[in-house]
Amino acid sequence: MIRWGLGALLLATLTACAGAQTPVVGDNPVADRTVAEQPVEVAPDPGPTRLWREFNVSSQGRGTRRIGDVQIIGNTGTIAVDDKELRGFVYEVQDWKEYGYVLYDVLAVDDEGYYIFYLYCREDALTDIYWESHWDDLEYEKATGACSRIQKPAESHVDFGPVKAPEGLVGGYTIDSPRLALSDDGTGHVDLLGRRYDVYAFSYVGCAECNAGAMKGWDELYVMLDTPTEDCFAILYLFGDGVSGDSVQLGYGFCTTPVKDLPSTVFPARWSAAVKQPQPSNPGQ
Repeated sequence: MIRWGLGALLLATLTACAGAQTPVVGDNPVADRTVAEQPVEVAPDPGPTRLWREFNVSSQGRGTRRIGDVQIIGNTGTIAVDDKELRGFVYEVQDWKEYGYVLYDVLAVDDEGYYIFYLYCREDALTDIYWESHWDDLEYEKATGACSRIQKPAESHVDFGPVKAPEGLVGGYTIDSPRLALSDDGTGHVDLLGRRYDVYAFSYVGCAECNAGAMKGWDELYVMLDTPTEDCFAILYLFGDGVSGDSVQLGYGFCTTPVKDLPSTVFPARWSAAVKQPQPSNPGQ
């Protein structure tokens, strides 16, 4: 079944861009992240992987609807959804000084798929959580708890298992370029770091009210990147008028198998979006 994200009409001002940190064409939206130009070689069964970040954050609290306990200490920990405890890693921190928030971007997995959480912290308090997954469109709930941040780098030991490709995909978008392509059924491919990844678009966020310098609004596709040996998450930023455009940026790329960062990459690519209405489909058949 093709599904459309709920965020298209809900996201304005700061809520419009949960997960989009000023992605500017030609720039890396994560300026303080150093990414190797070549894939990190990892042994077939290395156990936990050591990963450095330029921040050290923790958060303990609870949501008010489907989110249960949040237990993040030193960039790693667990978040419970519907009583299911998920292992998570804070892969990015966003300072939204203009809104008075700091966001902790958490990627979590189980054996079925990805979950992406945005923990909203105001001073030392956890106040809100936005989240989505392979099966859930963007959801929001109030939260209570604490946040803390130590201004020094931290080493985390991260260990994720394989992730299945999503089944319910976002349809209606097409991207056409030699290195990045997407069909209107939500599947495609991208050439990155010398290899080709299968692409599965599993969630959509409309960011028409967002601003990033000269860029005024964009669409976001949350995607899984997959090879026989790699499982990765990334966001595709589609720059244009909301219907079509000529530039797509891959940002916030992070692989859970094997654990590594992916470089932010801008693709000269023609994209277009159909009228955003639900439509029946059965991808893969």
